[in-house]
Amino acid sequence: MRKHLRMGAAGALAIALASLTGAGVAYANGGHHAPTVATGSTTCNFHGALSAASGATVSITGNITPHKHSRACTNTGGTRLRTGHVGRTPLASSTTTTGICSLLTGGSLPDLAGGTIRWSPPHKVAASTGVALTGGSVSVVAVGSDSFLQVAYTGGSVAGGSFTNASGGALTVTSRDDIAALTAACAQGPMSAISFAGTITL
Repeated sequence: MRKHLRMGAAGALAIALASLTGAGVAYANGGHHAPTVATGSTTCNFHGALSAASGATVSITGNITPHKHSRACTNTGGTRLRTGHVGRTPLASSTTTTGICSLLTGGSLPDLAGGTIRWSPPHKVAASTGVALTGGSVSVVAVGSDSFLQVAYTGGSVAGGSFTNASGGALTVTSRDDIAALTAACAQGPMSAISFAGTITL
C-alpha cells in the first residue's frame, strides 16, 4: 500500500497557497500593473515532498515560506514576495525510478525540469517558469544520533520570469523522518513519497 509520511500539514499548506496562484494582468487604463520580475539569485526555505513510486517518474512539490525569524528568501529581487509554491506544475523527470525504498542507502536521481514557482502576492511578483534541477543524488546523513535521507541537486536553472538564471540553481533537503522510520515504512510495502525540508537556490 502506498504511503505518505507526514504529508497532512504540507498538503494543507499547498491547498492554501494554491489559491494565491492567479497571474497578474496589465490593463491599458492603468488600473493594474504587470507583476514585477524578481532578479538576481536567491536561496529560499523549501519544504514539501519528493514523489518516486516504483516504475514512475520523480517529481518535487513544495512551499517556500519564512523560517523562524527569517524571511522566505535571502533576496526578493526588488519585489515584495512573501511565499512561493511549486505544485500545479511540479519539477518532474522524464525517466522512471525503482522507487524511494531502493534509495534508503543512497543513489542517484534523474534530472528534473519544467517546474513553475508561483510567488505570493501573485499580482505583484511574476512566476518563475521552466525551473530545472540537475545532478541529483541521495545520501544518508547523520543529525545528532539519528540518520536521515538527504536529497541534493547540485545544478539548476530558471528559463523565464522571476530569478531567470542559465545556471547556479541547487537544492538540498533532508527527510523529516529518520532512516529507521523510513525503513520500517518500506518494510510494510512500497512508499510513494517522503516529506522533506531544506533550501532551494535559484
